[in-house]
Amino acid sequence: MEDMLEAPYSQVPDEPLVTVACLCAQWCVVCREWEPVFAQLAAAHPQHRWVWVDIEDHEGLEVENFPSLVILHKAHGLCFWGEVTPRAEAWLRLLQAAQLGQLKPTDVEKTAWMTFGQESHTLGQLLRGQAP
Repeated sequence: MEDMLEAPYSQVPDEPLVTVACLCAQWCVVCREWEPVFAQLAAAHPQHRWVWVDIEDHEGLEVENFPSLVILHKAHGLCFWGEVTPRAEAWLRLLQAAQLGQLKPTDVEKTAWMTFGQESHTLGQLLRGQAP
């Protein structure tokens, strides 16, 4: 996943500009309530890749806080990694900033992303739209 810190798929012409992933769990009440809103956001912004990841379906994915959001930009790599209150307007502001290249990960986010990435190659495949 280190390769996703910087321009994760800039060499792939058909990749969407932005990938938005929500890491949740089916047992999480907040996640279940948020899933339909996430689907509405995906439908409203089909030019981007939207990935709903139930961590219970993928061995090795460990997330402490739900929902956790990952935003990747085709040319810039990781833009955001962390817990976000499930409010559509907040996620749309993050998406807009990512589209404009104005959203940059903090050092804490980069470190957490690298630690998480070492534990799971499955997530990298899911974020690239590949079956694990």
